[in-house]
Amino acid sequence: MAEFEQTSPPLAAGTDPGRALHWVVTAGSADAGAAEPGPLLIELIGSVVEGNQLATLVGELPPGRGLVLDLAGVRRINSIGVRDWVAFMRTLVGRAVAFRRCSSTVISQLNMIHGFRGHAHIESFMAPYVCDACGHEREYLLDAHGLHGAGRAVPALACPACRSPMCFDDIPDRYLAFLDG
Repeated sequence: MAEFEQTSPPLAAGTDPGRALHWVVTAGSADAGAAEPGPLLIELIGSVVEGNQLATLVGELPPGRGLVLDLAGVRRINSIGVRDWVAFMRTLVGRAVAFRRCSSTVISQLNMIHGFRGHAHIESFMAPYVCDACGHEREYLLDAHGLHGAGRAVPALACPACRSPMCFDDIPDRYLAFLDG
């Protein structure tokens, strides 16, 4: 059961909800016998663009708690968003931080921008696949554990539409370069 749940502040008048960054913070109870509470789970949804309110989020976090950032809902990041994200990550120094379910948008930034990851540990990420037989495209959630280093192999997956083998829809070493950081 959650200790508390918190959401982002209401959107300002005239803000496009499709472009705004929203979040939900959930704090799970500590595991039985644990001396301290578990990490906060923060689900980020929307676009990291101007007016993203990441500074507001930082100000609302209890000090010292570890964080798990669920990034599957992040769909767009512009240059102002990158600047604010890197500053956001700098404010989290001293906390345990993990990225979970990184969207392909986040993966692009992790691969291009020094400091975007901060000191976060990558738990899992979305990976693009395509079926050459029927053209079906889909992103699958992959566990980052075991995919570090040269010669990494992405898992073989069957197409849910026609059961043919799907192909990874990028160059694996390029797409997975963020795992080496």
